Amino acid sequence: EPSETDQFYQKERHLMAQLPKKEYLINSLEEEKILNGLADILFGFAYDQRVNEGELNVESSWTISTLSATLSWLQVWDKDTLDVMISCTRRALCYPLLRNWNLILKCLSDVDCLLSKGLRPVLKAMLKIHDAFQRSEIYYLLNKLFISDYCVWLQTSLDNHKLGEFANKYKLCIGKLSKTHIGFDLEYLEETYLKSLEESCSELDESSEETSPGSEKSVDESDDGSEKIGNNSGENGNPIFSICNHFDGMKIERNSKKKLIEEL
Repeated sequence: EPSETDQFYQKERHLMAQLPKKEYLINSLEEEKILNGLADILFGFAYDQRVNEGELNVESSWTISTLSATLSWLQVWDKDTLDVMISCTRRALCYPLLRNWNLILKCLSDVDCLLSKGLRPVLKAMLKIHDAFQRSEIYYLLNKLFISDYCVWLQTSLDNHKLGEFANKYKLCIGKLSKTHIGFDLEYLEETYLKSLEESCSELDESSEETSPGSEKSVDESDDGSEKIGNNSGENGNPIFSICNHFDGMKIERNSKKKLIEEL
């Protein structure tokens, strides 16, 4: 019994009624390639849903098609599902605004979750992609080339058992994926950046230790014996205001950099 979230809405039923009636003669090798293409397309969808908090926007069609080599490059995949993940990861690290390794791993896990839940959630995702492309003046052609046929194929030619087997294979490949597969020298770049960040933080710590409140305030005696505050006084002539602002700013900058190092 499908859950309430797996039920098709009226708009989705209307779209499925408009799909062409076709039969596909596909052998096991071709089926594996088609499933890899399906996972490739779903990755772009998963990324877009993560970034936009589950909503489609005007950039969704561009995001989904750009992150999928199947849609943007007409890539035909072999049996190796790991190659699909490497391609998706490389694209996600190059093209969109948000490029983050942990975000990519989350998107891969989302694809695995979709595949593991069965045909209905996957079909609903493909119908949502169809809707995103249909709104575009350019990308609607991808519906005619790929998405409509995928929606028909999911309903007529694929069963939950085959999809479940592919989901298990996909999950195993997620565990094998590492930064060395990507070919961008990610580990070296991250190590170099973290090292330079730590050095800048240590220099900031040293400068804050050398600077003291007494050195920030200059007190001069005038000819009549009265004391006069120097040029370092802050707002309304209050030297303490300037000193506090100075050290608060250094503290905030230092803490933010240390927090960034911990997050990375």
